[in-house]
Amino acid sequence: MKRTAVFIAAALLSGITAATFSCGCNGKIVDSAPSAHPADLPGNPSPIGIKWHPIRVAGTSEKTPDQVMLLLSDDGRATGFAGVNCFFGIFERSGKDGLKLSELSTTRMAGPDLPYEQNLLKQLERVNRFELSDGELHLFSGTEEVAVFTTAHEEK
Repeated sequence: MKRTAVFIAAALLSGITAATFSCGCNGKIVDSAPSAHPADLPGNPSPIGIKWHPIRVAGTSEKTPDQVMLLLSDDGRATGFAGVNCFFGIFERSGKDGLKLSELSTTRMAGPDLPYEQNLLKQLERVNRFELSDGELHLFSGTEEVAVFTTAHEEK
């Protein structure tokens, strides 16, 4: 039992450390992954390795806070910035368009965009498939579109 607890604590610490190093001091993602349009990636109908910025999220009519971003990495990690906190978790692909995000956790900062962030994370955990169309990533729960992301992002 003690060995299992030590293993779990080490795994959690590793995840927190990874999230800390991927977030800058101001809570913004510090990342060198290229932001590319899916159409520019030959034969790659995949959302992996692209910085995605939300343009619509079910359950909110609020303006997307600055710097909100989702990145799905080749190693199965999902990371990003949700408006107040950095987040991290895992994702799984299945079939041509299956996508499931799970075990999403965040840093623990407070801020005015926390309601947006909580809704975004709730919607991401509902996702079970995706579609890529005209440079946009559409995320669905069954037939319901829960979020739309784009690679285009204006720096403010």
